[in-house]
Amino acid sequence: MKLDPVTITEILATSGAGAAFLKWARYAYKKRKIEKQRKKQRDERIDESAIKIQAIYDEMISAQSGSIKEQVGQVYDHVKDLDKKINEVIADQLAIRSMSSDAIFECDETGRCVDVNSALCKMFGAQREEMLGYGWGNFICDEDKSRALEEWADGLKTNYRIYSSYHIIHGQTGRKRLIKYHAVIARDSQGAPHKIVGKCTSHNPE
Repeated sequence: MKLDPVTITEILATSGAGAAFLKWARYAYKKRKIEKQRKKQRDERIDESAIKIQAIYDEMISAQSGSIKEQVGQVYDHVKDLDKKINEVIADQLAIRSMSSDAIFECDETGRCVDVNSALCKMFGAQREEMLGYGWGNFICDEDKSRALEEWADGLKTNYRIYSSYHIIHGQTGRKRLIKYHAVIARDSQGAPHKIVGKCTSHNPE
């Protein structure tokens, strides 16, 4: 005979063991239902907290982004002003150098001449273009040329200052002149030269 659920429940309710089982089953059902409700409420609270945290985080990021953009703009303006001032200083230095009565030269990190002023050109009897690179070496007397160039190259490797002398043949008069020079070498943290500035003097001027 096939029993329906209602009949089974009535049979269990009329017996002692059945009544106890039925009571436990109802308790277990209610407990599971309560646990599900609590889990749902807990998940809802977690979701609500996560939304609030995300909103606070987004607000912080938005505020920081605005602050960072403002700071970047200020730094950019400062760099522009600094670059302008540096260019002004360089222009002033170039103007002073060009008008100086001292014979001044400038070289790059390889030791090649990149600039000379009019006083140095006059001392050598040369045009500016003739002095650039290693062109100044063409004016050195043959008996001094090898030594002078070697001293220059060695000085770039080891020294922060170079003192030396050599004789030149004046480009316009053809007369022999003694030239002494003093160069200051700016080096980086690794000791490599990146700029050389020097001054020449003539000890038997025209």
